[in-house]
Amino acid sequence: MSLKLSNIRRQWALFVTVALVATTACLFAATTFLYLDHSRQREMLSVGVRTSGWVAYQAQIELIKSLAALRIDAVDPTMVGQEMSSCASRSCARAFRSSTNRRKAGS
Repeated sequence: MSLKLSNIRRQWALFVTVALVATTACLFAATTFLYLDHSRQREMLSVGVRTSGWVAYQAQIELIKSLAALRIDAVDPTMVGQEMSSCASRSCARAFRSSTNRRKAGS
């Protein structure tokens, strides 16, 4: 009977050992997959933040160009309809100052 009992204990010990090894392997694989998924999501977030920053920067540049065009048109209406995208900010500022100076000189 003791031989049978020790045989059952060995079987249970083997079963528990196999179960623990399998559980450890599954947990290790799950941790690895979670880490890789987290890294991928962090990279996607980084790209999204960079892209949104670039879009905001472009919107600011367009706003400055539009404001410069409106100021020039308000001072010198003959420039209405001209291409403003090729106008650099310095030349827009020079045109605005020179048209303002002409207007003051004429008054």
